[in-house]
Order: sequence, then structure tokens, then C-alpha cells
Amino acid sequence: MSRKKHNRARCGKPHINCPVCGDTMRVYASRPVSSGTRELFFKCLNSNCDASYRSVLQHINMIIDSLLPAEDPRRLPADADMPKLRRRDPATPDARQLVLPELPGAG
Repeated sequence: MSRKKHNRARCGKPHINCPVCGDTMRVYASRPVSSGTRELFFKCLNSNCDASYRSVLQHINMIIDSLLPAEDPRRLPADADMPKLRRRDPATPDARQLVLPELPGAG
């Protein structure tokens, strides 16, 4: 019976040990940062410790590729997890801006 309980705990919500008292910590909140990254908030279950930590859960690499074909419309674009760069207008010179001389040998 304890074996089933142990396996269920390992497959449930992520938990880690508290770095202060060593007791179990549980996730009490989370929020998405991007499609492959979440910010997790852990709280120590030891009421005498009561420490709380913020952690990041992130995809590192793919172990088994998806069964969805590359042309499947349900598949996200390859760069879906990458932040989109915004185009900025070229900087206009400002008379108040300090201009430093070029260093010798600088490209």
C-alpha cells in the first residue's frame, strides 16, 4: 500500500524538500511565463518553518518527438516559445547625449 501512495505522490504535483528544514514543500500557486516555462511558488509543509520559495519549471529538451506531422495545423510554430522581438525606430540623435570617442582598434 505504501508503494502505491509513494508512486502517486511522485506523479502528482511537483514537490521538493525545503532547503531550511528538509521537510516537503508543495506548490501553492503557479503562473505561466511562456508556453514552455512556468513560475512555481512552493511552501514548506512544516508549520514551524513556513518557508516559501519561487522556482522556475522549464522544458530543457525533447525526449520523444510528437506524433503530430510537421504540417498539422494543431502543431505550434517552432519558435512559439521564443519571445518576439519588437522593431524599434532608429534612434534619432539627441544633443544632450554624450558622445564617446572611438577606441583604437575597435571595429
